[in-house]
Parts: sequence; structure tokens; C-alpha cells
Amino acid sequence: MIRATLDTNVTSTQTVNGQVIQAWRENKYSLVLSEAILTELSRTLSEPYFSARLTAAQIEGTVNLFRSEATIVPLLVPVAGVATHPEDDLILATALSGRAHYLVTRDEKLQEKVKEYKGIAIVSPPVFLQRLREKAKKAA
Repeated sequence: MIRATLDTNVTSTQTVNGQVIQAWRENKYSLVLSEAILTELSRTLSEPYFSARLTAAQIEGTVNLFRSEATIVPLLVPVAGVATHPEDDLILATALSGRAHYLVTRDEKLQEKVKEYKGIAIVSPPVFLQRLREKAKKAA
């Protein structure tokens, strides 16, 4: 099964209803996260933009859904100075530690700077969804 790590800029904007999250809920890939990502997600969802749109219960429910149903991995592989922002190195470390095939991000600068890192393809949500569709066609 495909293993993917989602950047916080994907988990926060997709919340529970987006296509990338829906594909995970339909078992089209295995979601690999870390406590560092969950902490960042919780912080991000508490910012004014999201807190104006989501209740505290929805925010807590979203974080708990990921914590209980995704594969949560410890950060075993350190990454420093690779990504465009230090916090993105934690996302890469999560993907590496969880042996993910994909890191899905909306960060275009990261996608341009690091198209692949140690065998992990760094792609946008639309590209990831297309790859899932292609895999499903091959399996059919």
C-alpha cells in the first residue's frame, strides 16, 4: 500500500472533508504522521482563520481522528537544512521515519527545491490524487 505523509498545509486545509483525506478514509493509502505534525496541526487549527470556521470540538476531533487512525511514527531519522523552512524538515523526517512514498504539500517552494528526497516524492495534492488514480487503474 502507498504510504504518504501530509504536510500541515494539507491536513489543515483539507480538514476531514477534502479529497486527500477522503482517499485516506477510503483506504487508498496509509497516512503516516508524527507527534510533531499533530502538534503543528493543532496549533495551526487554533489560529484565527480556522478558529473562526471550526469549533474547538471540531478542531479537537480532527486532531484526535488523525492521532487514532493514522500511523504515528517517532522521528528516528533527523533532517536539517534540507527544506525551505526548519519546520518542514520535521515533515521530511516524519516521511523518512515512516518510510513514506510521498510527502504531500502545498508548499510550491519546497516542491521546486526538493522534488524528491531519499526516495520520497514531494508532490502537490492534485498530483498525489492523480498518482492514486493511476495506481487504482493498474490494479483493476
